[in-house]
Amino acid sequence: MTINFEMDTMVAANIITAERNIKSFKDDTKESAEGIQRNKLTVYCEITAVLVGLGDDGWSKSGRVRSTIAKSFKEALINDVEDGGAAVSKASAKRYWENSVAAARGIRRDHGLGDNTTPDAVSELFQDLQISKEAHIVREFVNNREVSAARALAEKVVGKFKLDRDNHTGLFNKAGKFVEGLDDVGLAEFEDAIR
Repeated sequence: MTINFEMDTMVAANIITAERNIKSFKDDTKESAEGIQRNKLTVYCEITAVLVGLGDDGWSKSGRVRSTIAKSFKEALINDVEDGGAAVSKASAKRYWENSVAAARGIRRDHGLGDNTTPDAVSELFQDLQISKEAHIVREFVNNREVSAARALAEKVVGKFKLDRDNHTGLFNKAGKFVEGLDDVGLAEFEDAIR
């Protein structure tokens, strides 16, 4: 199924306004930080409302936004205003997209907002969930993976696998290590206990 997506001009205008407001905050004061977060939340509410509003046709069964929509939406975030886009930097667009998709997925699954979801409804939900800044979206929706009891035990004993990052390129290497697991003494004690 091919679904064409075009960003609504009102959504683009709201994102543009919020991004301009973010850029206008220059002082490193508490008020500026609050203003920046408030405007970022506006962007997240706009994008998340559009994604929730796609309905089942816009999402694959695996819980991802359909690739044709994702590509068009990301391009619309980055494209210049003259081209109907929101003129957001690539890095910001990537972050907004990934966090908004996670938020929309969680909202669709757990909070029952449907196809007619508005940015105001998303904003109210964020307030109910005590989401007042970008980091709270990440905490609530992005870093919220369900783990089976077996996996939780394995991660407790062995640890979580963390890829090493190349300091020069910033890319991840294929090598890595387990972190936050038991040390050798703890692992030996665990092996004795399960025998």
